[in-house]
Amino acid sequence: MAYKGGISTFFAHYWPILQAVDIRHLLFPQTRMRLKYQLFITLLIASALLVALMFVVSSFSFSRGFLNYINNADIERLNPLVGALENQYVNDGSWEPVTSDPGLWKKLIRSSELQNRRHRRAEKGSKERRPPPPPNNRIERRLILANSEKQALVGRINKNKQPTWQAINSDGKVVGYLGLNPLQRLDNQFDQAFESQQKRGFALAGLSMVLLSALLAAPLASRIVKPILSVKSTVAEISQGNFNHRIKTDRRDEIGDLATDINKLGATLEQNREARQRLVAEISHELRTPVAVLRGELEALQDGVRALNSSSVDSLHAETIKLNRLIDDLHTLSLADAGALDYQMEPINLRDLVNKQIEHYQFLDNELAVTVDTKGTTHYISGDKQRLEQLIDNLMQNSLRYTDTPGSITILIDNDIANKSIKLVWSDSAPGVPSDALEKLFEPLFRAEQSRSRQYGGSGLGLSIVKKIVDAHHGTCIAAHSDTGGLRISVSFPILQGEQS
Repeated sequence: MAYKGGISTFFAHYWPILQAVDIRHLLFPQTRMRLKYQLFITLLIASALLVALMFVVSSFSFSRGFLNYINNADIERLNPLVGALENQYVNDGSWEPVTSDPGLWKKLIRSSELQNRRHRRAEKGSKERRPPPPPNNRIERRLILANSEKQALVGRINKNKQPTWQAINSDGKVVGYLGLNPLQRLDNQFDQAFESQQKRGFALAGLSMVLLSALLAAPLASRIVKPILSVKSTVAEISQGNFNHRIKTDRRDEIGDLATDINKLGATLEQNREARQRLVAEISHELRTPVAVLRGELEALQDGVRALNSSSVDSLHAETIKLNRLIDDLHTLSLADAGALDYQMEPINLRDLVNKQIEHYQFLDNELAVTVDTKGTTHYISGDKQRLEQLIDNLMQNSLRYTDTPGSITILIDNDIANKSIKLVWSDSAPGVPSDALEKLFEPLFRAEQSRSRQYGGSGLGLSIVKKIVDAHHGTCIAAHSDTGGLRISVSFPILQGEQS
């Protein structure tokens, strides 16, 4: 039978108890359990709870529906009794004979039951004669005969639930009511047996659904866990330094996205390791050259091959400056990679800054013609003055070292209103660089050896530092071929809004 208090009362009573229990410790105790089994248990319990809820709701709904069906059927069976009571009232003119004679009340009920039976037999087309039916005590004890004001004359009104009333008319007037107290629970043995049979059917169906859920949960848990195990294995390989290990998967879900990200991570770590090894080798090579020169000159002085004079001291000093410049560049680059370079941002007029820095190179006898075209630029950028000066110096040193003389350097500063930025385009004359080397120019210690001269001892770090400074100013830096056969570096900085000269 259905829970007497209803589903809402059931949850109101038992929900605090369920909340007080830590379900996680019941499902997964503090012992190591494989994820596959955790998923299987979780899916199985979720399915079981869902089936149990469906069973409770279905049982409750069936019990209520079956009870309502019986009550409605009983109400339909009262129609002949209503007619008999109307005839009785017409004959007697009052309800006094019915109320004073219990036998008459039972006789009317019995005759209405017999009429119902004949009507059902007629509907089925059966001519079989059967003995009169026994008294229907289930209906008889629930019947109420009331006057026109619904005051009970025979029977008792159930106060817990209002009865169903049918009017009794005489000469177009309501002279009384026939009422039926609805059943609160099934009291017939056959009805109870039928309800129990249906609930057993619900229970067997629910058990079958739980078993089917278990059969489906096992392969589903394995399918979910299998790629996770593959990811775990790959991560373990990567953590041991095997960066070339990859996950093979064709999944198009979150696990597939995770596998793709792990593969990208492995590729990035592999590239970083190769870059680090290459960088260490190149730094060792770059440091070895000035150190070897210093050592050779010092040994020549010790052996008396070379005299100790101002010329030899100047040579040693020049090599020391080169070594110091290389170490400073490496330090600056390492700080930039670590994000530790200090930037003091302020409004900067790039036109004035470039003009001022170029003045420092006007008196160099390098046979390079320097042209600056500012296009009347008036917009400001947000930048660090010292770092921007270092950027301009590095671009100038790069052109001075790697441009054949006589040659030219062209500097263009222009507004890019469409992109809300200011462009600094630095171009020099021949020689240029191969097309496949353009995208590598900003890598540390890279030099296009086959076409760019090294006679001035460049370290290959200048353009790398330029790229780091531009990135810190939220700009872009692109290398291309210049119109004069050399290299063009195009730098773009965002305009500082609201700041104009």
